[in-house]
This record gives sequence, structure tokens and C-alpha cells, in this order.
Amino acid sequence: SGANSDLTLQTTSGTGVIGADMHFLVGNNGGTEAMTILNSGNVGIGTTGPDEKLDVLNTNTQLRLTYADGSTFTNFFTDVQGDLYIEPSGGDVFLPASGTLTVPGLTRGSVLFAGNNGLISQDNSNLYWDDTNNRLGIGDSSPDAILEITTASANDILFMISSDDGGDGDL
Repeated sequence: SGANSDLTLQTTSGTGVIGADMHFLVGNNGGTEAMTILNSGNVGIGTTGPDEKLDVLNTNTQLRLTYADGSTFTNFFTDVQGDLYIEPSGGDVFLPASGTLTVPGLTRGSVLFAGNNGLISQDNSNLYWDDTNNRLGIGDSSPDAILEITTASANDILFMISSDDGGDGDL
């Protein structure tokens, strides 16, 4: 009863009792279950059966992190295909300079570019970086020079330098 007293919520006097879950009900006569804490310690928001320590179920934003100003935020959500979306109100996502970004499915030597529909793409047979020897292959996945351009047709122009006035030179 003192000013520094803790508040303890307890569903049962024993421990390890199956079904001793805690349910937080809101709305008209508690008609909406807002949060569940299972006996396992898993917390569910929007779900009565959380599978992990925190399980948020919703069809749109499932998590919002908001800066102290109250107006700058980042939304996180997972769609029906299981894809993760990160939507910062500022528009940018940064990784620390000391961090590493690993993108599964990429192959060694890939030079990434925006492909169809703006998707990150790779095409090592047309654009390849040999990081060991610092060589770039265009049309060649094993360049033998700092820059190697290979074409399947002798009639292809391999290199062109153009100027704004319309003049150009082919190599």
C-alpha cells in the first residue's frame, strides 16, 4: 500500500498450470480481446494464440516505431505472401556503416541493378564483377582484363563515345 508498491497480476497460484493464460478484454462488456499473455510467456496482440514471444496479428501495419516528436515513424508489416514491408515516413532505410547486408539468392560477382518493376536484379552473363582481381566483365563472366567487353556478334558496336552535339565515335 506504499507509494513504491509493485502491481502483480497473477492468473493462478501455481506455476506451469496449463491454461493459466491472461486475457485483456476491452470494449462493450469486454467484447474485444485486445491482448493475450499465454502461460508460456508468449504475448499476442490481435491473436489469442501467439506462436512467439511477441506475435502481432493484423492485415496492415503490425508495428510502428515512432520518434519522440510523435510525427516521424516507421511502419512494419507482413503481407499475405509473408513479405516484409518497411515504410519509413522519411522515405529512407539506412544500415550502419559497420553493418553487413546479406541478400539471399545472389551469386558471387553479381552487379546489382534495378530490373523490371524496379526489382533488384542480377545477370552475371551480361554484367560481372571479379572482386579478387578487380575486373569488370560486360557480356563476360570471367574477365581477363580490368574491363572486358564480349559480344556474340562481330557486327555489334562494343563501345561508343557520344557528345551532346550528336557526334559519336565507334570502337
